[in-house]
Amino acid sequence: MADKINKRMSIQKTLIFTQAVTFVAFLIVFSGVGYTLFEIIKLLADKQLSLFAEHLLFLVVAILLSYGTLTYLLARIGYLKRQAEHNQSIETSPIELRPVDEQPVVTILIPSYREESQVVQKTLLSAALQEYPDLRVVLLIDDPPNPTTPSNQDSLDVARSLSETTLTRLRAPQIICTTAMNNYLVREKEKELDISFERNVLAQLYSQIASWYEEQAEEHLCIDYSDKFFINLTYEKPARRFRGKSEYWSRPPSKEPDLIDQDKQLIHYEYENLVHLFRVDTGYFERKRFVNLSQDFSKAANLNSYIGLIGKSCKEIASPDGLRISTTTEENADFIIPETEFILILDADTLISADYTRRMVDCMLQPGNESIAVAQSPYTSFPNAPHLLQRIAGAQTDIQYLIHVGLTYYDATFWVGANALVRISALREIADVRSERGYEITRFIQDRTSIEDTESSIDLIRRGWKLFNYPSRLAFSATPPDFGSLLIQRRRWANGGLLLLPKLMSYLKEHYSQGRTLVEVFMRAQYLLSLGPVSIALLFIILFSFNLTVRTSWVFLIAMVYFAFYMRDLSLNGYHRSDLIRVFSLNLLLVPINVGGMGLSIYQAVKGRKARFQRTPKIGGRTSVPPTYVIAEFTGLLALFLLSWQDLQSGYPVHGLFLLIHALFLLYAIKIFMGFRQSYGDLARLWEK
Repeated sequence: MADKINKRMSIQKTLIFTQAVTFVAFLIVFSGVGYTLFEIIKLLADKQLSLFAEHLLFLVVAILLSYGTLTYLLARIGYLKRQAEHNQSIETSPIELRPVDEQPVVTILIPSYREESQVVQKTLLSAALQEYPDLRVVLLIDDPPNPTTPSNQDSLDVARSLSETTLTRLRAPQIICTTAMNNYLVREKEKELDISFERNVLAQLYSQIASWYEEQAEEHLCIDYSDKFFINLTYEKPARRFRGKSEYWSRPPSKEPDLIDQDKQLIHYEYENLVHLFRVDTGYFERKRFVNLSQDFSKAANLNSYIGLIGKSCKEIASPDGLRISTTTEENADFIIPETEFILILDADTLISADYTRRMVDCMLQPGNESIAVAQSPYTSFPNAPHLLQRIAGAQTDIQYLIHVGLTYYDATFWVGANALVRISALREIADVRSERGYEITRFIQDRTSIEDTESSIDLIRRGWKLFNYPSRLAFSATPPDFGSLLIQRRRWANGGLLLLPKLMSYLKEHYSQGRTLVEVFMRAQYLLSLGPVSIALLFIILFSFNLTVRTSWVFLIAMVYFAFYMRDLSLNGYHRSDLIRVFSLNLLLVPINVGGMGLSIYQAVKGRKARFQRTPKIGGRTSVPPTYVIAEFTGLLALFLLSWQDLQSGYPVHGLFLLIHALFLLYAIKIFMGFRQSYGDLARLWEK
């Protein structure tokens, strides 16, 4: 109890301090913007157009950078308030025990494209071992159905077998629990139950289940740090929980009549829950086998194809242009895809705690939450990553967790597609139909941009739906192991934000009279602008700020506030304070990637064609860096050193030193995150072509 009180007081003190600093930061920004605006008006009146343009450009850049700091501070306030509330209520109150037949149906969908089988198998097991009754787990295989190489054929065959492998592994506990339940029902019918005996039998059953989990943990091949984390999350933690239940039921029963009746009801519930816990239906689906389903190369198209068939009886029909899928009656169906109330979408490298589904569903079913379309716990990185790049990129992800949880306080949640529980009725409400190769294709999740879940978030809120981030760390995902794969991930994240701004502004126009909506859009817009535009603003500040005649000190003061809080949050997330330097260095390295992602958005806006979707590789071996990005990184490094030298020679020592420091940070980032030898090898590919 004392620890809880101290934790609550610590959160409260941190909240008050953050609120005070945020208030001061807003004053600084408003004062700085006001002063600069005054200078701009004065320069325009004096017709000093060159200085006017300089000041105006600086103002835009300064607002972009300050905007990021202010929203970070506001998100931190939201996070702290939600944590305080969560610690007092949600975490301390148990999940409501509902009879199995009152639990809504949940289907877990795992989109997969040429993934390593070990990665997918862990995600399948993490999904199948959810402590939720009668789950249906479907692997959505997006590999081409007719591979052209033996290795791709082998990979596809393995992917097709994973669902059955998972089902086979769960057969032993399913038989144990079903047999125990049947024996219990016989005893229940034949005579008055002996509660003392029944408690002991149930304790032994829980002990058997705990032993099964422990055996799985011992048998799992531990190759790397992700395996250690998987074993603990999926096997060892549930084993400890079941051991605890075994100890509870092994205690002597109470002799009070009311408690005896309560025990009878609870024992029946426990048996029923255990039987349905391991009664999992697993399978796979390949949308590319059917010519009348979308063949678009994207995760959204893969999901949409299956979602469109939920609740339907399906028949495969051969046609001149290929195999088609059509709906029919149950009697004539080749297979039936059952109706479901919720779908849980998991990336192929995401792991979730055993109580994840139950907690998200319970959140959805709470009175007043009927309008929540998406509930999720924003994923964090696997802990104890062995490589520096994974650890530092993971640190960025963990800070994003704080921001996402804080956004919910302002009703500004964005759907993060790695582990979201989604209400199927909400998706059907935002669905639209388009033509693809002469076939009608229904889109439930938008695929206009690479950040499909972000656009769908805006579609949902425009229809009156809400999104919710659960304030506990219950979902975890792998960080790209090398810079090549990180580049693909971050370029995809940076592509599309600008294209979605008009849709967000339309939402603001529809609800501008609501004060709460103004704050919501203020927070949401920063999320869309935080990569490409902010990276360009950062470049401007680095290269030109000290050569401007306008006063810039307030911008750097705001930046110091941002870095101070970021360093504090790194420490609270288990990282070293010195990791701030590495995070900053990595951010410099990501500037060309973020700008490149924004360039793809502009290209799509001008050409009207989608940029090519690229999945983050989840395979063994190093992903090479495109030579253009290698050239961009070294060109930027050379430019910083040359400009620094020029400033030092021209009598601008402060700015010269400022540029030199950034050059050294970038050099450090290239060395530890890209590698000089690896970069040379990637660059050599230009001559190989």
